[in-house]
Amino acid sequence: MPVYNLAAQQTELLLQIKGLVRESDTYEPISKVNIEINGGAYTITDSQGRFTIKAKKGDELIVRHKDFETIYYTIDNEERFTIEVEPVA
Repeated sequence: MPVYNLAAQQTELLLQIKGLVRESDTYEPISKVNIEINGGAYTITDSQGRFTIKAKKGDELIVRHKDFETIYYTIDNEERFTIEVEPVA
């Protein structure tokens, strides 16, 4: 009787990440912020500073804009982010 070794394929679940980017002092939303997943998806914040992007657990979320330092965050789960930034002086 032959024995077969079947390896289970793991499909990585895409999480829907939602967030808001705003200034830490004024709480004003920041539009046109680049939101990226390292090596993957890309979007920008809307006029209210909101974004939605798909990512896998363990992916790195990169938040870039000319008015503040780049922020890096590792995705742990499907959660809502409020990212408060301080403008570069």
